[in-house]
Amino acid sequence: MDRETRVFAESHFRGLRGRLPSKVCPTPDRVDFIEKPDSFSYTDFFKSYLLPNVPCVFSSAFTEDWGSRKHWVTPSGKPDFDYLLQNYGDVVVPVANCGVQEYNSNPKEHMPLKDYISYWKEFIQRDYSSPRGCLYLKDWHLCRYSSAEGLFTLPVYFSSDWLNEYWDTLDVDDYRFIYMGPAGTWCQVIMKSCSGINFEEFYQFLKVIAERRLLLVKKISPGELQCSEDSGLGLQHTIFDISRIAEVLASVVVNPDFQRVDTSRFLPQPEDLLQQLQEALATTEPL
Repeated sequence: MDRETRVFAESHFRGLRGRLPSKVCPTPDRVDFIEKPDSFSYTDFFKSYLLPNVPCVFSSAFTEDWGSRKHWVTPSGKPDFDYLLQNYGDVVVPVANCGVQEYNSNPKEHMPLKDYISYWKEFIQRDYSSPRGCLYLKDWHLCRYSSAEGLFTLPVYFSSDWLNEYWDTLDVDDYRFIYMGPAGTWCQVIMKSCSGINFEEFYQFLKVIAERRLLLVKKISPGELQCSEDSGLGLQHTIFDISRIAEVLASVVVNPDFQRVDTSRFLPQPEDLLQQLQEALATTEPL
């Protein structure tokens, strides 16, 4: 992110204050298809889609160098079952039954990948039907249990990933999933109305990201104003993240429900962390 984009983003959020998101982000009447990575910069994505919360679809050109595309898929575009069996056949994977509703999701079972592929082949041979129902391999955390080196490269557009940054520090979970299945399978709603997070964990989440950004501010040279898109977040994006965390944290500490939370064991205290963020912003404002 360059300085111009950061100023644009800060202006965008100032304009949101006191206004309902529905009035700012109307439902789009179409979804843009982005064909060429070379002509689509991070700034293009950030300004046109990320900030206004508008969806877009990337073409297959964005993933043509991924190892998972080269090895997991045949030249005709079909799954390479032989490769998957040879490399992951004994790995236990989660499988959901798309035809059965259990509360607000689908029931899951776990099985070796080789058993799921055997089902998959049989499902195709039976004209896309099976007495076992429509089974979908979903939420497979391959990257958590095995090296993902060479399988994929994180696109620069998703490099500011607060959620996975937070979970990576805890080393217990992540939001990196693999999905696969025959025609007719679909992905359930992962997060509906309940996020499953309370004020204490939300503060810890903000704290982790805040402390990482504060460290980056100290490490990045003040002269590095025009960071290349392959150099990480860069100075301007780091400053932008700090400003967003500070604004969110400022609203949290004055929330009546948060004030009823016992924060005596929080390190640092929310007010102290907020002060650190505000001081960092004051120091970097000329940049």
